Amino acid sequence: MIHDQGGLASPDVLLHNVLSDSANNAGSTGGRGRTEGAMADIFVGIDGTTQSHSRAVHIVDPFDNAMTLIGALYRGSVAATEHKHWFAGPELYGFRVPQCVGWPLEFIMKARKALPGSPKPRITIAGYSRGAYSAIRVAQGLGKAGIEVDLLILLDTVKVTIAGTEAEVAQVIDRYDDSFDIADDAKRNPARVYTRGGVYADQSVAKAAQRHGARLEAEIYRADSTAKAEGSWNAIDSPGRFVVPSNVKKTVSVQRDPMVRSRDWTMGVSPVEASRAGSLSSKQFLLSHSAMGGMPFRGDLPSSEVTRFREWKVCGLLVNHLRREIMPTGAFQYLKHPTAESASPPATWLRHPGIRAQYEKYYREWGSDGLTPDLDRELDAWSLKGASRK
Repeated sequence: MIHDQGGLASPDVLLHNVLSDSANNAGSTGGRGRTEGAMADIFVGIDGTTQSHSRAVHIVDPFDNAMTLIGALYRGSVAATEHKHWFAGPELYGFRVPQCVGWPLEFIMKARKALPGSPKPRITIAGYSRGAYSAIRVAQGLGKAGIEVDLLILLDTVKVTIAGTEAEVAQVIDRYDDSFDIADDAKRNPARVYTRGGVYADQSVAKAAQRHGARLEAEIYRADSTAKAEGSWNAIDSPGRFVVPSNVKKTVSVQRDPMVRSRDWTMGVSPVEASRAGSLSSKQFLLSHSAMGGMPFRGDLPSSEVTRFREWKVCGLLVNHLRREIMPTGAFQYLKHPTAESASPPATWLRHPGIRAQYEKYYREWGSDGLTPDLDRELDAWSLKGASRK
């Protein structure tokens, strides 16, 4: 395990160690036991989009999986081994969001039962991309159960959900909410639908879930046409603002600057607002969506400004910002990420096949980024054949 102290020979060594450490610990939990009388911690992190159906597997590519900031937060959490978990994010196109809400809620509830007494355990929830939206919903579910969240960390929150997804999320949260019951509402408002087969199908529960889903969605995502000017818009959701649930004490939100135009038409950038009860730290960075999750130069290339150097350097600024915000809370031992250890990307990273392949795409579209002319010359001739400079 790499600790937030000195003794690192070079950025190349750090990158190698982080990659090795993540590979050895993905899906596992490293931590320490609870000292008698000390505050216990619970941590859950929900990553961005994955193609995996398993809660134990995260970003598919090992290189990206090792760089993700949710993994870095997971490793740095002070929570004991059995009381922290790094969850996979929703699948492509945002499916399985309900599971990304239900699994962490279940984990937190079980961990709280295993930590009786006083003081109550400190709860930290972190999420990236669609996983950040899931993190907000986890906090909302805990709020319905009367449980406070000490720290909510949101990395470039993205909401791309349809009514059916929101209805399923409502059914998940309903398990922990004593103030409302979908089944009772279904009984009070029966709904039968005439089908093509000539029979009536009972849709009472489904309709009740849809109504409750819309209500819960409105609590944490406030429709606002003026937010479009701030970057809020996507192919499914109307412009709006995320509203942090009132049971969250402190929220740290970081988002990509809409000026970068990264994933603008598919995801957008919806502002995050705090409830009156909690504090909010909010900051934007000139980064692509992938870099906001700790994976610089691994996503879309919307302009010539999204270079290897800028993505690496600004990602380091993002990590240092997160350190300043979260370390005083006591919920983390450290936050270690390669981009925060060197202003320039190391050769190990530049020469990784994933980065080289991405640069080939960049070169075809925009020409050389001027960072490493020698590396430009090393690119295979077939990669540069027909490249157009703009």
